[in-house]
Amino acid sequence: MQFLLFDVSATLVFLAGYLAVLALQRRRTLAVAAASDRAPRGAQLPAAPRERPKPREAQKERPRGPCCREWPRLSAPR
Repeated sequence: MQFLLFDVSATLVFLAGYLAVLALQRRRTLAVAAASDRAPRGAQLPAAPRERPKPREAQKERPRGPCCREWPRLSAPR
């Protein structure tokens, strides 16, 4: 009998915690949705159109931003 009471009480505690987590997640999604409705991302000013340089000029004159990792070159291609 004691095991049955322990089992039922543990199950009720688990379900209460699970429902609390679900409620918090639901509140968070509602808050995120409300915040996105207030400030839409499309409200930013449109960027000025860029001039398209010729392909060879684009490689030479392209401003270098933060360089991504380059793999070392192999001395002899496989």
